[in-house]
Amino acid sequence: MRRIVSLLSEIRKLQLKNAGAPESKLAEVGGMFNYFDSALNGVMVNGMGFDGPESKLGEVMTSADFTYAIQEFVQRQMLPGYQQVSFPFEPLVKPETLPNYLSVTRYQNRCGTDDLEWTGEKGEPSPGSVQDATKRQFKVEVWQKQFDFSMRTLVNDDIGYFEDTASKFGRSARRTLEKFVSRMYTNGTSITALALGALYTITGRLTSSRVSTARMGFNQRTDACGERIVARLAYIVHHSGLVDTVRVIRASQLIPELAT
Repeated sequence: MRRIVSLLSEIRKLQLKNAGAPESKLAEVGGMFNYFDSALNGVMVNGMGFDGPESKLGEVMTSADFTYAIQEFVQRQMLPGYQQVSFPFEPLVKPETLPNYLSVTRYQNRCGTDDLEWTGEKGEPSPGSVQDATKRQFKVEVWQKQFDFSMRTLVNDDIGYFEDTASKFGRSARRTLEKFVSRMYTNGTSITALALGALYTITGRLTSSRVSTARMGFNQRTDACGERIVARLAYIVHHSGLVDTVRVIRASQLIPELAT
C-alpha cells in the first residue's frame, strides 16, 4: 500500500506543478499524503497537531487532492486493461464524435443516381431523379457501474488487490463494447432490419462453400433503387473457437485442394 500512496502523492504534486501551484501548496499536499501513509501503517501522528487519526484521515481521503490523484492513478491502471482486445471490431464500425449528449441528425443515402441515357444530336437529356436520404438520429448514452472499496481494501493492498481491480475496470469497459457490437450480428432485430434472413438459412459447419454462399448473397443485394450494391467479403466475424477453421478456409481460396 505504501507504494500506491507514494504514487498518488507524486501524481498529485506533478499535476499541481504543471498547473503552476506554489511550493507551499506542494508541501501541504506532500504532508497530507505522508499522514495518510502513516495512518494506514498504524503510526500515531497526534504530535503533529492533528485532532486524531480518524478525523484527519477522513479529511485527507475526502480532499480534492486525494480525489484527483486517485482518479489519475485508476485511469493509468485501467488503460492497460482496456487495451486487452478480444474482438477487434473497429474496422467494422464507423466512428463518430459528438460534442455533447444531445441527439444529432445524420442522413443516410439509400441509393445512387439514375443511369445515363443516350442522347442524339441536339437532343435534350431526360430529367433524372435522386431519392431522398433516410433521416437517422442518435445520441451518446452512459454505461457505467459504481464500485466501492473499503478502508480494509486499502490496507490489504500489499497483495496488489487495488491495482488488479483498476485493471479489471478497463477490461470490463472493453468487454462491454465488444459485446454490444457483437450482438448486432446475432440478434433477430438487426437481421430483420437488414433483410439478412436468407443468409442465415444455411446452418451447420463453417466451410468454404458456405462462405461462398454468403458472398453470393451479398452480391445479390440491391439498394433502394434496385441497383446492385458493390460489396466485397473483407472480414469473417467468427467465434474465437473457429480461428483455425477460418484460417484453413481463407487459405483454401488460394489452394483449392485445402477446400473443405
